[in-house]
Amino acid sequence: MVKKILIGLAALMVLLVGGTAVAFWTVDPNVLKPYAERAVSAALGRTFRIQGDLEIERGWTIRIRAHDVRLANAGWSERPDMATVETVEASLDLWDLVTRQQITIPEVVLDRPVASLERNAEGRANWEFGNPQDQAPADDQPPADHADLPFIGKLIVRDAEVGYRDATTGQDIHTTLASFTAEAQGETRQMKVTAEGQVNDLPLELDGTFGSYQMLAESGEPFPIQGELTLGQSLIKLNGTIADPANFQGVVLDMDLAAQDLTKALVLVGLPAPEIPPFDLDGHLTRKGEEIRMEGLNGQVGDSSIAGWIAFGSGGDRPKVTGDLTSPNLDLDDLAGLIGRPPATGPGETAAPRQEAKAEAVEESPYVIPDTKLDPGSWQAVDLDIRFRGDRVNAGPLPIEAVEFRIVLDEGRLRLDPLKAEIAGSPVSGFAAVDSTKEPPEAQIDIAADRLELERFLGEFDLAEYGRGRISARVALKGQGDGLRSILASSDGQMALTMEEGALSALIVEALHLDAAEVLAVLFGAEPESPGQLFGVRCMVVNFQVADGIGYARNFLLDTTDSLITVKGALNLGTEALELDLDTEPKDNSLLAAPSTLYMRGTFKQPKVMPDLTNVTLRGAAAVAVGVVLTPLASFLPFIEIGTAEDAPCASLIDRAQEDTKVPEVQE
Repeated sequence: MVKKILIGLAALMVLLVGGTAVAFWTVDPNVLKPYAERAVSAALGRTFRIQGDLEIERGWTIRIRAHDVRLANAGWSERPDMATVETVEASLDLWDLVTRQQITIPEVVLDRPVASLERNAEGRANWEFGNPQDQAPADDQPPADHADLPFIGKLIVRDAEVGYRDATTGQDIHTTLASFTAEAQGETRQMKVTAEGQVNDLPLELDGTFGSYQMLAESGEPFPIQGELTLGQSLIKLNGTIADPANFQGVVLDMDLAAQDLTKALVLVGLPAPEIPPFDLDGHLTRKGEEIRMEGLNGQVGDSSIAGWIAFGSGGDRPKVTGDLTSPNLDLDDLAGLIGRPPATGPGETAAPRQEAKAEAVEESPYVIPDTKLDPGSWQAVDLDIRFRGDRVNAGPLPIEAVEFRIVLDEGRLRLDPLKAEIAGSPVSGFAAVDSTKEPPEAQIDIAADRLELERFLGEFDLAEYGRGRISARVALKGQGDGLRSILASSDGQMALTMEEGALSALIVEALHLDAAEVLAVLFGAEPESPGQLFGVRCMVVNFQVADGIGYARNFLLDTTDSLITVKGALNLGTEALELDLDTEPKDNSLLAAPSTLYMRGTFKQPKVMPDLTNVTLRGAAAVAVGVVLTPLASFLPFIEIGTAEDAPCASLIDRAQEDTKVPEVQE
């Protein structure tokens, strides 16, 4: 395509300039118009017209102006013209023509050019001139002799507009160029190029040194590129060569890509746009066949280091992005965009201003679960297959040691599988899947943690002596909706957590409001030097059955050596409301083991725990009465219970919880 356009422009210039001699002896230079129109139309295979006047200023440097120049569109397009130019102005150096037999065009100016580029639903592009087989260069075609092409000293474009519409992806991009200048650098066959404009609402600036336009029309010499392109908050630096720029083959470029916020740029090209923190990456850009690959990728994304490779292929029905990335040092919040949340924005964190504003809105939101909407159109416009590993993880207070996943997006169906992590030396694994081709999109998640060692987990917080035992957990849900919150609000499945034979420190038990006898010292600032007494835990079972977004407490209990705590109620995954009632039945005499029910209300973000005010009020009144006539110790007597609870059937409850969370395999 590039070669055809350049040859067509060269034909126009040569004919206009070559016909200047005729114009010297003619009253009206418009007699040249039919010849120029036929020559360019034949070169491009598309009707070319000069509907305005031709003007010529005579002298040793001749200036030619053509007004209202138009190039017809492809026959299938609804728009009659692919390109129009209000005024084309070119100059000719007659002295070079006479003394050096060289056509030298010191300057070409295009005023108010407008181009409409489009691809139809069948994938045909209106910039493909002639027959499709004519687009591929013949292997045995010799390179053009640049000596036969005119030398252009400077190209100036003012107030240009370029529109691009793609019916296959829904892309609609509008570019304006306030100015574009390409100026030859002497006899070096290089051009200094600068441009300023806007792509949709993103400011654009270009500054670099490139090969000459003659080199674009040839295929025998690599085309040099060295420059910087700024698009919005993204900066691209390139340095290298392209062997065949007309077909963008033989790419050998060093590339540096930095961006404060890549979201708008990704949306611009029709790719899914998760929240990506500011980054700075460099690598080696190559192209083989239909695949553009950035190898030796290295740099920083947010507060995480990154290495590996990533590739973009265009040979299939849809573009495909593939890659294998590793983060030697991963800051986990940099992956928050995968679930629609912005990266962390606290002290020492890296985030763009827009992401900081979004994080502030998230902080002010009454919800914990993000509600970023899915974009099925962009999901179905591109395929993905990317592997990622985080070797050393910073997850704030969570002892996550490693992360690994593979994300595959195929025809709008996304799957993270495997989805793995290592927490305190124990494995967490599962998968997540979303089918955006359904209306509304359907999603499934199945994540399990197996036999996590509580002692090692607490050891990450220097609390290893506060508990021991093995914890297993699993979440298996299916739902549908246009965002994570609406998917969970419609979900069905099971959520379970179990703990076998272990122990918890009195301070941990008390912090959970299960026994307040020893927590008073902590509440009033006299924290004990040791974890205190360890209460034996026979089992803990948390088993929620989820139906239409409501999680019902099917079995929820903690069975210790001295009490049995049961929980009844439900939680709402859509509204995040809590309605849970906690009952404690002591197995022996326990100071302050209140028999009254504790009520957990509120939301995930702001839970509230309230006692049974009726019983507490009555007991409080009795305590006051006793306290009037007895010692202060005697006022605690109304809170002492006589043990009556029996041991829970732990083994059967754990087996049931694990069985309940089994879900059928997903059909591929």
